[in-house]
Amino acid sequence: MEEQMQFQIEDVSGVKKILKIEIPEKVVTRELNSAYRELKQSVNVKGFRKGKVPRSVMERMFGKDVHENVRSELVREAFKKALVDSKLNTIGDPDLDIPDLKKGSSFEFTVTVDVKPDIGNVDFKGLTLSKNNYVISDDMVDKQIETHRQTMATTEPILENRSIQLNDVAVIDYEGFKDGVPFELLPKTTAVRMELGKNELFPNFDENLLGMNKDQERSFDYSFPENFPSEGFAGQNIQMKVVLTDIRKKVYPELNDEFAKKMGNFQSMDELKKAVNENYKSLYANQAEKDLQELVFTQLLERVSFDVPEVWIKYELEGIMQEIEQSLANQNMSMEQVGFTPEKINEQYRDLAITQARRHLLLNHLIEQEKLVAKDEEVDAEFEKMSAVTGKPIDEIKAFYNNEENRKNLDMLKYTMLEKKALQMVLDANTIEEVELQADSIVHKNSEG
Repeated sequence: MEEQMQFQIEDVSGVKKILKIEIPEKVVTRELNSAYRELKQSVNVKGFRKGKVPRSVMERMFGKDVHENVRSELVREAFKKALVDSKLNTIGDPDLDIPDLKKGSSFEFTVTVDVKPDIGNVDFKGLTLSKNNYVISDDMVDKQIETHRQTMATTEPILENRSIQLNDVAVIDYEGFKDGVPFELLPKTTAVRMELGKNELFPNFDENLLGMNKDQERSFDYSFPENFPSEGFAGQNIQMKVVLTDIRKKVYPELNDEFAKKMGNFQSMDELKKAVNENYKSLYANQAEKDLQELVFTQLLERVSFDVPEVWIKYELEGIMQEIEQSLANQNMSMEQVGFTPEKINEQYRDLAITQARRHLLLNHLIEQEKLVAKDEEVDAEFEKMSAVTGKPIDEIKAFYNNEENRKNLDMLKYTMLEKKALQMVLDANTIEEVELQADSIVHKNSEG
């Protein structure tokens, strides 16, 4: 077949090709004859001695299976040969369009494949890079501790005889009605606590409670916003019946060493402040690394132009979907509950998937261009890091990854290491300017945006 098979390549795009493969009639006939000869030696047919079954009988009884087996083998061998001869660097699974195999005819079929883009040599030197060195202010630390103080507040009854005000904690029973009939999505609910002014229950709901006295009942109309996220509520006009069963106030703990001890393994406020400061430093150091990586990818991708294979975009979308599913599961929610479908994720996150795919393809190309490898000692060092983080013995971790069943996990680990090595190679090849920034200015900027 090797010297007689013919194929043509049709360019759909830089990353998608169609292979049109033709196998001559004489090869088809030869392979069918061979298959029937083998079958003749092994098949048992009533009325015929073994090895003496006529071809016509075998064709009638086993022709469909024989043709299917020969077709599969012809496709496998011809496709493999075409890939070798064409030197196409395919990724993902091929899309095959295979007709039935016909006796006395040549056999033609098509295979659509995604291929890696031809990126060419990438010059990764001469980038303009800067790394932010974020300075943590005392004010940031104090605000973070105050946030913790707010969460540790308790409540106590208000003793004076007055109506409820902003910042008081209301304890209410409520029930919703629609056209005079109980609204099933707002059944009677009791002992709900809410701090007035924060709209913790529903948007702009609190203002309807101002001025109420303890044990007072009040009815009022309430309209849910059109963009309210929960299904069934958006745009609904509801009659609310509320009973204010108690008026309480928040009591905040003093910021002293006792407070620090309640926050964790701290003996003093100074220790707590130091820990908060170190935590901020770690967070902003990670952010600085991400910012630097953004600069690298932005500038490198401006130097090259290539199409992204659809199969790689699909792979990235699947990863995004898995992350969303896991995040929702951590909140005891599902994709169905928030109205997420594969189609919606494709629409909403496709641009992100393309961006991520371009970055992975670029790193993959740099790995091949610079012939980077994950050395055994580097893999062992990674195992040691895992052992330190998880507390598992290093031998147990090695045994897991070296098990043949977990070969994919080991390959993925090595590839992740190579991507990091490629990125570090780019950083090492360029001068990086250190820029000092006040971290709280970044916080304020983000909150204003």
